[in-house]
Amino acid sequence: MLVRGEVLYWGTPLLQFVPWRRFAFETLARGWLPLWNPMVGMGAPLLANHQSALLYPPNWILALTAPGWGEGLLVLAHLVFAGIGMVLLLRRLDVAPLGQAVGAAAFASCSFLVGRAGFFSLNAAASYLPWLVLCADVAAEAALSGVSIRWVPAILALAVVVGLQALAGHAQSMAYGLLFAVPWSAWRAATRGGGAAAARLAGIWLLAGLLGLAVSAAQVLPTAEYLAESSREGGVEETLALTYSFWPWRTLGVLLPGLFGHPGIGDYWGYGNYWEDAVYLGVLPALMAVTAVVRAGRLGRSISRMRNFLVIAAGVSFVLALGSNTPVFPILFRYVPLFGLFNAPTRFNLITVFCVALLAGIGAGLWTRPKGRALYWTRLGTAGAGAVLVLGAAAAAAPTGLRGSFGPAFALAGLWLLVAGALALLWPMRVGYKWIALVGAIVSLDLVIAGAGLNPTASASIYRGPTTLAAATGDGHRLFLDPAAERVLKFDRTHRFDDFQSSLDPRSIRASGLPNTPMLDDLPSANNFDPLLPARYVDWISALTTAPPESASRRLRLMDVGWLAGDVGVEPPWTIYEQLEGARRVRLVPSAIAAADSAEAMLLIGSAAFDPETDVILETDTVPQRRGGVGSASISPSSDPNRVVVDVAAPKGGWLVLSDLWFPGWVAAVDGAEVESFPADAAFRGVWVPPGASQVVWEYRPASFRTGAVLSAAGLVALIVLAGLWVVRRPRA
Repeated sequence: MLVRGEVLYWGTPLLQFVPWRRFAFETLARGWLPLWNPMVGMGAPLLANHQSALLYPPNWILALTAPGWGEGLLVLAHLVFAGIGMVLLLRRLDVAPLGQAVGAAAFASCSFLVGRAGFFSLNAAASYLPWLVLCADVAAEAALSGVSIRWVPAILALAVVVGLQALAGHAQSMAYGLLFAVPWSAWRAATRGGGAAAARLAGIWLLAGLLGLAVSAAQVLPTAEYLAESSREGGVEETLALTYSFWPWRTLGVLLPGLFGHPGIGDYWGYGNYWEDAVYLGVLPALMAVTAVVRAGRLGRSISRMRNFLVIAAGVSFVLALGSNTPVFPILFRYVPLFGLFNAPTRFNLITVFCVALLAGIGAGLWTRPKGRALYWTRLGTAGAGAVLVLGAAAAAAPTGLRGSFGPAFALAGLWLLVAGALALLWPMRVGYKWIALVGAIVSLDLVIAGAGLNPTASASIYRGPTTLAAATGDGHRLFLDPAAERVLKFDRTHRFDDFQSSLDPRSIRASGLPNTPMLDDLPSANNFDPLLPARYVDWISALTTAPPESASRRLRLMDVGWLAGDVGVEPPWTIYEQLEGARRVRLVPSAIAAADSAEAMLLIGSAAFDPETDVILETDTVPQRRGGVGSASISPSSDPNRVVVDVAAPKGGWLVLSDLWFPGWVAAVDGAEVESFPADAAFRGVWVPPGASQVVWEYRPASFRTGAVLSAAGLVALIVLAGLWVVRRPRA
């Protein structure tokens, strides 16, 4: 893909990541910080959107690359980075080079990571897991020493990894990684140094965690503020959160990844989507992991205990990944705060595949040429694998009445089991680097074949130039696609889970206006496709979709929706946007009505007595006793997304209402003097303007970012000071 100059597009690359990041880096090029995104919803935080990962250093390369192509390069870099981390971790655990090759290839190319390659933030954050565990192990060793200066390199390494993973943009992967790394290091310290070492380790983790979070505070604090103002403030709704629970039948995917079909081929028929339940690490690594479980005791007590820890961790994470299929996760979800923040429990399998990859690395060192009864069973198993290959190929070639995916899946499994049996029968007395290369190549080829087609690509031109949608609707007013129509357009037309529809022209998806693709056409949209949404926005859209037609039409005009998508058809571009008269982003009204909170304001908006041309509903205990008159207001063009300038002519004064989302951090000034800005009409912003001509300026100046930037600078200084202290005072050999 990279050599051909192509890009990832299917799913979140086109609908989220590339539009976000292209807008952000274009904003930076104009000299502004990309703190706010005025192009989606009625405006939303951009930098505070954790998954945008704008402060993650590797992402800065995107300022120099073409949209989409740089993201593909970063996907490759993070998969390689994950593999290198596995090599170093396995080497630290005294696993031989063969095991390092097998474990690294199995984890870095497993279907869990490759199937989610287009989920850029998850791909980046998950790649740190081997490095996090490596640093946690270093910290456990450092805790064995009572000399505090020896803790410094462990604190530094752990802080850097924690900080970078926090900036990488996927809190769920980071949280699950910590849930494994902390017990791992505690177990390693306690088994080698007892309670005193465990206590010292707690101090190392505390200092490293505080330093890592300080370094990432410029991202973490705005994200925390966004979370508090979002629809997820009280956690994810349970039914939604448990939707992506691991389907138990997909356990067969350990050996038969294509048993239920493949969306790249267009015949996937399993539950949900393919990639959420993908757990394939290759047949040979799976067999080697089983070998480690059965025979690791032969390598000594230490390896035996490590085997036990990994088996327990893999078992626990797999049970949690089953989500609603057992009572365990639902109970934790209801009563343990961390579990209520995330959806898709199947992603706990990140820990499962990681543990299995480590076990595969350990088991590789236990493989020997079979003798005696083992030789008999190996020969028999190899012959059986050959039979499975032949029968699977026959089933794939001839109609059997079975699912069409069964034959190819069994044929491939038979092939790799046959290869594994042949390797076992030919296993050398001494494993050299040629043999390591052969085994590594076989594991890699197996995983490449399994992962082929999971990441559809397209010409890089998909992210360049306007579409027909821009020519048809580009008057500055917002587009809107009804949520029900959006679901049909997304999941039935353009992003079916059973078929990637590689023959579909991706530019037609842009022409449909599917959120958030209008950003690529520089078109504002009242839709916002994002896992983290402002609570006011969610409440507004919910009220809009349940309102009677007349009330819904009024609400759309209040949102500055000038283009409304029609019914979804069956051919691209699937929907046509029709003009909606009366849309305005800013208006001037004479009087105001008080509401106690946004819920009361939402009820008042639905009242037939409410007239948005004469009244605005302000969330305040008492409305200032001011009454104005009619006038005019217009927004001055600006390239700064964090600033809105409105020129007002109000002979008698009045209430100026801006149909942009109210959010903490927006500060209003009238003719240079800061004034109080009120939440208006449940979702928007309102200020009083005096009689005459005036200029109102709203600026987004979130204190969370300023405070976070100061803390990040302080954290970097602390890291540098600690590193200098280590260089000066490190123990001499």
